[in-house]
Formats: sequence, structure tokens, C-alpha cells
Amino acid sequence: MPAHSGSTILVIEDQRAMRYLLQAHLGRHFEVIACRDGLEAFAWMAAGHIPALIVLDLSMPRLDGFAFLAQLRASGWYRDVPVIVVSGDVDDLSERQRRQWRIQAVLAKPFDPQTLQRAVEQVLTAAAR
Repeated sequence: MPAHSGSTILVIEDQRAMRYLLQAHLGRHFEVIACRDGLEAFAWMAAGHIPALIVLDLSMPRLDGFAFLAQLRASGWYRDVPVIVVSGDVDDLSERQRRQWRIQAVLAKPFDPQTLQRAVEQVLTAAAR
């Protein structure tokens, strides 16, 4: 069982099948909240929830991952929440953006679930320090 079992992970993914897979895989060890886009995610957080980690897709309707990251890092309450990007658009993410938005890990779709699990554990361990 992972050291951070029970931590809340916010998954933001517009594709239903991918959202289900992320929720099913991560849900074995963590509490997972799944949202379809950045607006839905901010609404959940505005209700008083702060996740231990965000797993974020970049290409989504309404509020995409790029706009979500910009608003997240500009906010007072949520700016320090760690983020792992899981997207088919990782080539569109420059090194400057990765540093600017303090993205802890980037995984290209399709990805190996064990690689995601390791990244989640590493990011949560680093955040706990």
C-alpha cells in the first residue's frame, strides 16, 4: 500500500474513458475526484476542497489545461498544489511553461499505469517534505 494512501487526487480529464481509467487505477489507493474540465475542477475546489495532487489533461473544452494552470498558480489558495500533466499534447508544453507553472511530472498518452503510480508517489512524497 502506498505511503500516501487516502490522499485526495483531483483528476481533470475530458475524455470519459480516460477519466474512468485514471479514477479506477488511482482509486485503488487514493480518494479520486474526477472532473471533466478546469471549470468543473475550480467549482469543486471553491467549495472548500484542496487536493493533495492534481492530474491534469491539457486539451479540454471550456477551460483547458493551460488556462487552468495559469489560474491555479495565480491563486492564493491553490498555487502550491502539485500537478502531474497526463496529455497527448505534451509536445505543446515548453520547458519554460513547465518551470513557470511548477509542473512536477509530465506523462504522454498513452502511458503505463505503473509509471503514473510511481510519479504520483514521488510527487506526494516530495510535497510532504
